[in-house]
Amino acid sequence: MSRVAEKINEFKINYFNLNHNLIITFARVFTNCATSVAYYRIFHSLFDLILQLTGSSPQFKHIHGNEWGCIIADLDYAQAKELGMILNEIDKGL
Repeated sequence: MSRVAEKINEFKINYFNLNHNLIITFARVFTNCATSVAYYRIFHSLFDLILQLTGSSPQFKHIHGNEWGCIIADLDYAQAKELGMILNEIDKGL
């Protein structure tokens, strides 16, 4: 979570290009609910949207052997738990 304004939380998905020293923001999610169920829905919706827009699901290096090499985050417990649940589902779905 990068910013909190009153009771609205902002969650961003960024990409860092080392060659150009550039950060690109792919998605921003604003939510006023910080429960495990809410974050599960956020991650699930985000990965579904990536599939719809690109025609392919997100790929993770530790699961698929390529693409996203790491996830660096300041996740709270609910965010970390649900991201782990989604990654576990992706891993089991292979």
